[in-house]
Amino acid sequence: MVGVKSTGIFCRPTCTARKPKRENVEFFHSAHDALLHGYRPCKVCNPMQYKGAAPDWLTPLLNEINENPMVRLKDSDLRKRCLDPSRVSLLVQKNTTA
Repeated sequence: MVGVKSTGIFCRPTCTARKPKRENVEFFHSAHDALLHGYRPCKVCNPMQYKGAAPDWLTPLLNEINENPMVRLKDSDLRKRCLDPSRVSLLVQKNTTA
């Protein structure tokens, strides 16, 4: 894990957020170590979640799809639930097995 002293945030090394200056970086072996040093998790890479885990907002939709695999949701159905269809499509593909 990478801690950023200037923001108090820690990230995964692969985080897509803007890279900090080298002098503001501190390295940790685990998220637990970063938390113990007072850093909070990044909202971009979510280092406290298992890599590849579905975000909390997507879990109810994935559960619905798992309960009824024949359901076909249209973009308009997702928008009614305040979900972005392209974002949902990408994450469903990542979190389901073919």
